Amino acid sequence: MERVGRVTGGSYPLTVATVDDDGSEVTVTDPQVEVYDGAGAQIGSGTPASAAGQLAWAVPAGVLTDYDTYELVWSGTVSGQPVQYRRRVELCGGFLFEIADLRAFEPAFADTVRYPGWLCRAARTAAEVRFETACRQAFAPRARRARGLGDGTARFTVRDNAVSRLIAGSIGTDALTQAEVDEVVVREWGAFDRPSPKTWPTASLVGLHYEHGLPGPTPEVSQAVMLLAREYLVRSSLSSRATVEATDVGFFRVSVAAPDRPTGLPEVDAVIRAVGRSRPLVG
Repeated sequence: MERVGRVTGGSYPLTVATVDDDGSEVTVTDPQVEVYDGAGAQIGSGTPASAAGQLAWAVPAGVLTDYDTYELVWSGTVSGQPVQYRRRVELCGGFLFEIADLRAFEPAFADTVRYPGWLCRAARTAAEVRFETACRQAFAPRARRARGLGDGTARFTVRDNAVSRLIAGSIGTDALTQAEVDEVVVREWGAFDRPSPKTWPTASLVGLHYEHGLPGPTPEVSQAVMLLAREYLVRSSLSSRATVEATDVGFFRVSVAAPDRPTGLPEVDAVIRAVGRSRPLVG
């Protein structure tokens, strides 16, 4: 999955690698692409450009409107046989650092052959997800779709903090009207309250699509996430099982992830402790 920053106009140039089961590049003929939102509804389609090993399509900005995780289904034929490729794209309101900042942060990353853009973006997404999961809040606007059973009360809780808006919702197979969505009280710490006497009915499947996250990261957050991204890009020569390293001057204990050290990187974990959040006892 790749994160893409939302734009107000223009398009989102997206590609998908076209390879066979052995990883060899193939050229797709008669290509088509369909776009589905996070609820599985088709919201767009088009004809991508085809080249050896790749399909490319500029998705109009008007197709991807809300923060959500979209799925693009690319199809066509190879040697007369039908093929299909799927790619998930999360539309968000920003990143915790820019790729140009990452390249300036670590001089070796200026080598765009060894560290191409797609690799740096993948490391950024992995670092953002890990950092924000540990902090229990996002540091840029994002969206999530939560599902669960109602308990007969007016409150439905979700796992995120810094919740800002309910985009849409459903109870069972019935979608909430816009008026019903607007009347739900959004609790910043992760709850949605229906006005009395309405409830989230017992044993009914509730689905909510909501926005969460702070307006943007602080410098300390950006620095910490770049440190974490560097760990994904520059692999250690040590075995992933190692906890001790022997050198000419002695033995050194390696810092590893643990319940009180989410990443194992002391500086990153210190920032997580400083800016992370936990659930309130009441709310």
